[in-house]
Amino acid sequence: MPYDSSDTHDADLPGAIVSGLAPGLTYKEAYFASSGSLFKASPDLLVIHSASVGNNPAKYLLDPTEPEDAYLQQLRLGGHPVGKILTVTWPPDAKGRVKKQSLMLCKDKHWRRPACAHICAQSQEGDWLQTALLTRVVWHAGGSTCEGKGHVNDRSIGIELPAKAGAGLFDSWQSLLLNLLPTVPSIQKWTTHRWILPKLKRDPVCWSNGQVRLAMDGFGLTEVGER
Repeated sequence: MPYDSSDTHDADLPGAIVSGLAPGLTYKEAYFASSGSLFKASPDLLVIHSASVGNNPAKYLLDPTEPEDAYLQQLRLGGHPVGKILTVTWPPDAKGRVKKQSLMLCKDKHWRRPACAHICAQSQEGDWLQTALLTRVVWHAGGSTCEGKGHVNDRSIGIELPAKAGAGLFDSWQSLLLNLLPTVPSIQKWTTHRWILPKLKRDPVCWSNGQVRLAMDGFGLTEVGER
């Protein structure tokens, strides 16, 4: 999905986003990066995520295609609506565990996870890749509540950490924010995915609460969200 270069500078948000492109990062658009609209109000919140164990965040954001098993095939052939995000519930496995996942049946008849982030790690050391323009709302915190309000995607920038932290991740994170925050000066607050959707999410799994607070120390942002 190629992006429109006119989106890289947001003249409709005076004094807010300096550029849609983060300084020093390679831009490679995630599959769902253009599905959202431009921000209607300046994003004031940074949400910290991570991949789940075993997943490379850049890979599953760039290509979120899910293999179609017999159950998904049955749903598709049974008239499952195209283009609508739904929670798919699989039948219990042999141990009685029920798997749920948000999926979208796309026009090409492939199932995809409707997820995106503005920036994501490519390795345990960081190696950051920009996967959506900073001027665009993306699907990274759906169903979350922060400071008593929903629609968190509409006010936030999402960054995806790796599932495991390498020795250089902390320094890499610090450098990323030093370059990013002047580009989006409207960001005044930060939170984690697990603090704004505690019943369903536990990311960032690579850092404890203490570690993520240490990583955010010194940037002058206010910590928000449930603990």
